[in-house]
Amino acid sequence: MEDNVLKYQCPCCNAALMFDANSQKVKCYSCNNEYEKQVLDEYKLALEELNQPGTIDWTEAGVQEYTDMGEQKGYFCESCGAEIVADANTSATECLYCGNPVVLPKQVTGMLQPDYIIPFKIDKEVAKNRLKDFYRGKYLLPKEFKDENRISKIQGLYVPFWLFDCKSEGTVSYRGTRINTWSDSKNIYTKTSFYSVMRSGNMQFERVPVDASLKMADEYMDGIEPYDYRDLRPFDSMYMAGYFADKFDVTVDDTKSRIELRVKNSLKDALRSNVMGYNSVTEEQSNISMNMKDVRYALMPVWVLSTRYKDQVYQFVMNGQTGKVSGKLPIDKKKMWITALIEFFAITIVLFIIGLLILL
Repeated sequence: MEDNVLKYQCPCCNAALMFDANSQKVKCYSCNNEYEKQVLDEYKLALEELNQPGTIDWTEAGVQEYTDMGEQKGYFCESCGAEIVADANTSATECLYCGNPVVLPKQVTGMLQPDYIIPFKIDKEVAKNRLKDFYRGKYLLPKEFKDENRISKIQGLYVPFWLFDCKSEGTVSYRGTRINTWSDSKNIYTKTSFYSVMRSGNMQFERVPVDASLKMADEYMDGIEPYDYRDLRPFDSMYMAGYFADKFDVTVDDTKSRIELRVKNSLKDALRSNVMGYNSVTEEQSNISMNMKDVRYALMPVWVLSTRYKDQVYQFVMNGQTGKVSGKLPIDKKKMWITALIEFFAITIVLFIIGLLILL
């Protein structure tokens, strides 16, 4: 059985093209030429009109799919003949031997094709420096965990997202209190007044993001939001060249509870912010509904570093557009105990000195 990959080659030297986050163009790192997407599209059309294959391969280049290992598939790299192994959800990857970037078009066509993509705006070197800044000042972080070799393994990945357009409306009731205090020559008086407060309203939501990958921790993905939708582009596989990418493995139905909770809480927060002038406010009851209007499929840029430390896996994710970082850091227990002992002795010495001063 034959399967296909999509590759982008330089019109000048035939080397692999990769999307460059800095220039927002497709770049050849062999001859250093950069190309606008429009230029490459026009070049492709010109070649087609001349009925010449040219050197830029925009068609599906055949490669032999040699095995199906459950949820993984094996391919032969067309450039060097090495094996490329990808799981069932991989839509863009690279050959580990020659670095040839490839896109698996069956994962990004038809019903699986994303509607939008936000291209990477932060390259690998900037991402590494941002991660170093994230580590900086964290004394309890193990030294070996900050090694350059670990940081250099950071990878650019397009993560699948569902973007929801919806409307939420409802009513929330609160119990509010106002406290007045006054005094005379003999007593202090306090008056507490109780109020029943109600707020109603509705909100329109556009493109509320929910990640659609089981591999990515939801709390980390939420932690690197927001994305700037001004960079949202109609999907084009060109932006994937040189990066990894997954297709969704979390369906729209699977995300309904998350999006519903998120939208309802947003409306509740907006209504609560409109309750003012009280010393305390307690929510008593709420009745909020959500109406789904539209759902779109998008790929968002994320730099990912997964590393193992003392038999535990730690994952860091970074917004590939803004550089915002989210993740869990390990703690060096030896450093933790040393720090605790130093603090204990420091406090003991301070208290001893204070005691001596009191006695004197």
